[in-house]
Amino acid sequence: MYSLDDNAGPFGSCRPNAVLAILASAAIGICLFSSAAHAKYGGGAGTQNSPYLISTAEQMNEIGLSSADWSRHFKLTTDIDMNDLGDAAYNIIGSETAGFSGVFDGNGHEIFNLKLTTTHQLYTGLFGVVGGEIRNLGLARPTVVAQGMRVGALVGQLDHGNVVSCHARSADVSGNDDVGALIGRNAGRVFSSHSTGLSLIHISEPTRPLYISYAVFCLK
Repeated sequence: MYSLDDNAGPFGSCRPNAVLAILASAAIGICLFSSAAHAKYGGGAGTQNSPYLISTAEQMNEIGLSSADWSRHFKLTTDIDMNDLGDAAYNIIGSETAGFSGVFDGNGHEIFNLKLTTTHQLYTGLFGVVGGEIRNLGLARPTVVAQGMRVGALVGQLDHGNVVSCHARSADVSGNDDVGALIGRNAGRVFSSHSTGLSLIHISEPTRPLYISYAVFCLK
């Protein structure tokens, strides 16, 4: 038992109000830790107003493993170097059965040193099939080697989607057919975009208009 004017009380040297403050702080800390532990990529909710944030090669590569997120919004927050993946294979974003239908905003940044070698028969690139939108994104020194068709550094096949203000520079891309330094086969819309580099075999002719865009390439 203790009296009302006993400063110690049953909580030791702490008063009841102090104990409540400590418990409240602990609860807040647990909530913050739980939220951080469950954060995807570099943060964000994948919505238009709160896109998933991508700041590392590992986070970029994670998108290709998460087809449930291919309809979401993403934003690149810095230049990234895909050499940081080491020997890990790159996971292509978007496939024939589930194309990328979301929005990827490069935010004016570049992705360096994409290296992709595959035996895929169709749809090879940073993005395989795109029905959504990729904008404000640059690729620097990408190397894509495929044994199939519809091969591009940025997009294998643009399928009624949009590519806006994107570029690939010093690209080296090869495949069996429908090969482009930026886009392998275009069945969508491309605005203010360009590419420079080498592409082996055929450069696909766009089946829809190409607006204010150009490609500089040479065949091996």
